[in-house]
Amino acid sequence: MYAGDRASQLAGVTVDEVTPGRATARMAVTRDMINGHDICHGGFVFLLADTAFAFACNTYGTPTVAEACDIVF
Repeated sequence: MYAGDRASQLAGVTVDEVTPGRATARMAVTRDMINGHDICHGGFVFLLADTAFAFACNTYGTPTVAEACDIVF
């Protein structure tokens, strides 16, 4: 799945571990990801969370996409 996930690749997301219902991912924050408050833009944080979520949800053999997702910063 990662081979086709160009958005996560572009952001530098790596998926470290995937087990049934779980996934661990990480991303190094670059200067291009910093917002006006000098912290990582929330959209990139959400992208990281969404990538891990996608890999965790797709561990059961059925192609799955998110119907809804919320994040609180």
